[in-house]
Amino acid sequence: MSKNIKSVAIIGGGPAGGSLGTLLAQKGYKVGIFHTDKRPPLIVGESLLPAVIPMLRTLGIEDEVKSFSIYKPGATVWLGHDEVITSFFSWADGRLPDYAYNTQRIYLTWPY
Repeated sequence: MSKNIKSVAIIGGGPAGGSLGTLLAQKGYKVGIFHTDKRPPLIVGESLLPAVIPMLRTLGIEDEVKSFSIYKPGATVWLGHDEVITSFFSWADGRLPDYAYNTQRIYLTWPY
């Protein structure tokens, strides 16, 4: 028996749930995202990676994310006072964008 699904409930409003909800809504589904305001004190996400850029483009939100973010051509890690390692994203040789963004967590929170 086949049913025509018109509405979808998503449990969890983090990056995966929000992305899924956006993609489904773009295809015409009615989407409800259910989440709790409880969050761990630190969540990776403020420092985005180049692999995220294609998904931002698919969701149609790269320009919006860019408008409130800082352009990031690479990453720097401080191992000690005299030890700093910098790596630029251009190493991907065109397989991924050679940039990403740093953004504030408040802008990554879905407004649902």
